[in-house]
Amino acid sequence: MIKRTCKQCGKDFTLTDSEVNFYKSKDLDIPKRCSECRKKNKDNNNNVNKDNINNFDISNKQENNNYSNNRSYNNNNNKKKYTFGSVIAAGLVVILLLVGKVFNITPNWGEIFNTAQSEQSSNVSLEFRNEALWEDHFLKHRSEFGYSTKEEYLKGANEVINSATSLHKFEAEDNDEIYYDESKNEIVFVSSDGYIRTYFRPSEGINYYNRQ
Repeated sequence: MIKRTCKQCGKDFTLTDSEVNFYKSKDLDIPKRCSECRKKNKDNNNNVNKDNINNFDISNKQENNNYSNNRSYNNNNNKKKYTFGSVIAAGLVVILLLVGKVFNITPNWGEIFNTAQSEQSSNVSLEFRNEALWEDHFLKHRSEFGYSTKEEYLKGANEVINSATSLHKFEAEDNDEIYYDESKNEIVFVSSDGYIRTYFRPSEGINYYNRQ
């Protein structure tokens, strides 16, 4: 019997020896999600498949267009930090070129580039995929942090992502990015398309991070 922490909802769950032996006999990975989350994901996938089969009329096309537009809007919001950082970097280059020309100074472009890159990466501000997921994860985990609003919860997640001391790696199973602040025992999962998936305090600490 083994005890694990669900990577999706953050709750602890237990796998019996027979369940573990079953997955090993089938040469399958031992689940990283609890049975409730696995069932929820399976149901969601089934619903999506049914929708794809049954809905090909004009109204469905319009909904798909709206979804694409909303997703593009969200992606633009998530990436606005990079655009803003690029504008700042471009402005600095122009100013330094003018100053260098007036005073006959040759800028250190290597140092300027590193500074601009550092400025961009320090302004990361990611979001959850939608309001419902944001609210759901906040309600599940707020007691672990003492946050009173979901905005504080989101800010805390971004602080872990931006912290220079946070550990960082890619998860083998889903290629999610994982950020772990060992001093605070706080972990954040970020999807491959740039959305925060969850943020919580693992009961097993660094061992949980190392297993991912």
